[in-house]
Amino acid sequence: MAKLITIVVVKDFAAYQSGFARGEKMRNDAGVTNPRMYRDSENPNEVLVLFDAKNAQQATAFANSEDVKAAMKNAGVTSVSAIYGFE
Repeated sequence: MAKLITIVVVKDFAAYQSGFARGEKMRNDAGVTNPRMYRDSENPNEVLVLFDAKNAQQATAFANSEDVKAAMKNAGVTSVSAIYGFE
């Protein structure tokens, strides 16, 4: 099982959570599941999300897709600090 890690900065955490929830079907269809969300202790608007994935390369391609970029923007993501795939 691969892992996908994303680190983003959001405008408003509550709004981000709501927008993130709306993307569940899109993530599941791509095989990116079981999200665990963590907030930075010094900057609560910096968020790390750890996912399970079937394949790290496919998961990072999904995370970098135009559909995901649009969904992140709509959820209030102001910047993407990192996207990592691990096998």
